[in-house]
Amino acid sequence: NNNGPFVIRYEKINIKYDYSKASLLKIGSWSKIKNGNDATIITYGSFVNKASDIIDEVGKDIGIVNARFIKPFDSEMFGEIVKLNKPIFVIEESMKIGSLASHLALEIQKYNTRSKIIPISINDEFLTHASRDELLNMTNLDNESIIKIIRDTLK
Repeated sequence: NNNGPFVIRYEKINIKYDYSKASLLKIGSWSKIKNGNDATIITYGSFVNKASDIIDEVGKDIGIVNARFIKPFDSEMFGEIVKLNKPIFVIEESMKIGSLASHLALEIQKYNTRSKIIPISINDEFLTHASRDELLNMTNLDNESIIKIIRDTLK
C-alpha cells in the first residue's frame, strides 16, 4: 500500500519484456535473477539484461538482483545479500551522489559484515553531449569497463 507520491522511470531505449509473465509486484520488492557465490550485482533498468553478459565474461559465480524499486528498497533481500559477506556491485546509469549505491552504502553499516558496496555509476561531473553508447564509454558504464572493475575487485 502506497499513499504517497509514486514515480516510474522509463528508459529511452527499448528493453525486451515478456508480457506473458506480467504479474502484480509488491511495492519495494526486488527480484533475484541469479544466485551467486563470489559476488552480487544489484542493478535495474537496461543493466539487468546486460548483467548476464557481463558475468559470463567475468567468469565468476556472480548473482544478479533486479532492484526494480529504489525507494522503498527491499531491505529483506538486501539483508540476505549482505550476509553472504561478498562484494556487492551496484551498477546504475545514475550519479553516484544520491544513488541507490550511496543509499545502500549507508544501510550496510547496520550489519556486521565483510560485504562492501562497490558503486559502478556516474561521477559527479559535467559530461559533453554524445550518444548514449558514447556516454556509457565516457563514464565507464560500457560492458568492457564494468568487466574490468569486477575482475580487478575479485582478484
